[in-house]
Amino acid sequence: MTEDDLKSLSQGMARSQVHAVLGSPLMLNPVDPSREYYVYTFQRRGGDIQEQRIIVYYEGDEFSHYDARLLEETPAY
Repeated sequence: MTEDDLKSLSQGMARSQVHAVLGSPLMLNPVDPSREYYVYTFQRRGGDIQEQRIIVYYEGDEFSHYDARLLEETPAY
């Protein structure tokens, strides 16, 4: 996930459109559907586990905004 991927999101997008861009979220909260969580981890052989987190916020069923903590360098998978 890169900053460019996140920039392609726009306020008011349907949840299904967000999923088309970001994929399926890692966690869904059945009590509070206004947030979806995306967590990606990466570990080089013997190194520390690196993690990036993205929380996507919705108002109703429309994209509102996101909060992201991305890795400085996105590794090639």
